[in-house]
Amino acid sequence: MPAFKEMKKSARRSLKKHYVLFVAMLIIITFVCEGRSVTRSVTHFFDSQSENTSKVNSKSFTNDVEPVTTNTVMNLLASNQTDKAAEVAQEAKDENKNKVPTSGMGGTRGIASGIVSTISSGSILVTISHALTTVFKSGSVANFLIVFVTILVFIWFFVFVRNIAEAVQARVYLESRIYDKTPLSRVFFFVRNRKWARVSWIMFVEYFYMMLWSITIVGAIIKYFSYLLVPYIVSENPDMKANEAITLSRKMMNGHKWEAFKLHLSFIGWLLLAILTAGLLEIFYVGPYMDATLAEYYAQLRRLAKENGVEGTEKLNDEYLFEKADRAVLEGAYADVIAKEEKAEAKAEDIQLSKTQKFFAKYFGLWIGSTEMRNRYQEHENL
Repeated sequence: MPAFKEMKKSARRSLKKHYVLFVAMLIIITFVCEGRSVTRSVTHFFDSQSENTSKVNSKSFTNDVEPVTTNTVMNLLASNQTDKAAEVAQEAKDENKNKVPTSGMGGTRGIASGIVSTISSGSILVTISHALTTVFKSGSVANFLIVFVTILVFIWFFVFVRNIAEAVQARVYLESRIYDKTPLSRVFFFVRNRKWARVSWIMFVEYFYMMLWSITIVGAIIKYFSYLLVPYIVSENPDMKANEAITLSRKMMNGHKWEAFKLHLSFIGWLLLAILTAGLLEIFYVGPYMDATLAEYYAQLRRLAKENGVEGTEKLNDEYLFEKADRAVLEGAYADVIAKEEKAEAKAEDIQLSKTQKFFAKYFGLWIGSTEMRNRYQEHENL
């Protein structure tokens, strides 16, 4: 294995080439994942252990509204204490409004922050409860529907969005190691390749195992490093079964867990600096730097595992993530994905959208414009 110094040097080169991509991806995924990063970095590891949960995303550096407020409102609605729920939600909104931002992306004013506050405080649930009570003439029925639907939405979001983010990041970082240009659209690689559901399932199974191991602190720490490579393995071969990917990660990490622990510890200094800058340094340098380093670490462990004939490594067959190929070779290897992207690009030429329209539609799901244009854009996105 090369020294950490060499891996970090390669990571810094990758970061220099793709700085805007890495930062943009981190900000978008962090925003989508409730203001929390999903990277398997040192902050994620130590924060998760302190909470006795080594897989729950834990690098908070955006919004200071605690998700426990929404849970409290949900519990009160479930027990038909609507008035008390309304009181708790309003107190949370008022507290958030009067807060002084303490992080790089924090804020308490404006339309966007108002929407976030309404959702995170649970106020929107109380509003819906009142509306449904008027319709069904029963607070109990209204609250039951809210709780039931909210749970379904949460499960769907966790499994198909939040839980898959690590694999999405892994794919982008691995590709960026080799190639000089990696578009932000690569975050949709699994969608274009029609592997999103499969990857979501694999990551969910891993999360379930980690949740069980988190019952014991020692077991959680050991398994955190045993399963460290799962997102990278899945990003390379999403056709693997969940247990195959998890088992392969354990085999590849055999004899390297202490090494990985020291690699995490080597970022403690950067973590302290990130804290001193209220999270800004983490967003704009430390986070992408650590992620790029872990991608280098996976590449080296993969090479060693193949050289040593570790069982299962024959399924790590996406060689063009590790050996640079020209356009013609890539077109042959990823013909189905490229064809789909080119079809979408050709269709997009007929849709004249401003940069602002594209930005809000693509990253936030908000449409600004006519209904006809919206329908055409949706048709294009479904290609």
